[in-house]
Amino acid sequence: MKDLCKACEVQGILTGGTLHFVDKMDHAIVGLAVRSGRPCVVYDRAQVLDAIMGDGQLTYSEAEEIMTNRIEGVGVGRSTPVFIVPCMAKHIHMAVDCGISDAD
Repeated sequence: MKDLCKACEVQGILTGGTLHFVDKMDHAIVGLAVRSGRPCVVYDRAQVLDAIMGDGQLTYSEAEEIMTNRIEGVGVGRSTPVFIVPCMAKHIHMAVDCGISDAD
């Protein structure tokens, strides 16, 4: 019954528009988000980076460049996928307090 309820909740979100997926990264999907009334797929950024690096074929820096320029940098409007870094509120506050964030 829980799965059916979750499916109904997801279906309700999906009525807001078309989803855009990152090829071969379904394993990194952690959920859905809504941006300006439109659904978007949410990925765990670290899992996507790990997949890009493969079995040591690319360095972290090379994977980060691909991630930034070819995946995150490709905008498809309000349904552009979201890439999160799972963390706790205290870590976000610590980063802001240290002046690491430029989100003003």
